[in-house]
Amino acid sequence: MTSADQLAEIDRLRTRAFAEDGPGYHLVELSVGGAVGGAAEEASWEQASEQCEADCDALVTLMSARWGRADPFSVWSLSVRSASGEDAPASWAALSHLVDYVTAWQADDRWIAVGTARRDRGRRPGLLVLITGDAPP
Repeated sequence: MTSADQLAEIDRLRTRAFAEDGPGYHLVELSVGGAVGGAAEEASWEQASEQCEADCDALVTLMSARWGRADPFSVWSLSVRSASGEDAPASWAALSHLVDYVTAWQADDRWIAVGTARRDRGRRPGLLVLITGDAPP
């Protein structure tokens, strides 16, 4: 999927209603890196991680052209705080358990955040997008 395709998917998600009986946000993996498992695949994981970061950077460039420049910020501390019981919006807490940094924009009544999931070497790195009505904590 190209960056333009990813942006089109974000637009689709941004206008899609949240399920009434669902979590109240969309958290979607836009792309997934290479295979995981074994010492021989360590270099492959690193390459996949770097590619996901490059894909994220390209998408941030497109999104910044549309909604203005946004600086990345850490959500790592939010994962620690929510794990210890501090109240946080479920959408941001879910994202914070997968990524360390995100870049976010507000478009109409929705917040859009993108980041690279590469915290867990047991899963493939991926480019994630969060669409939520909750402002970043």
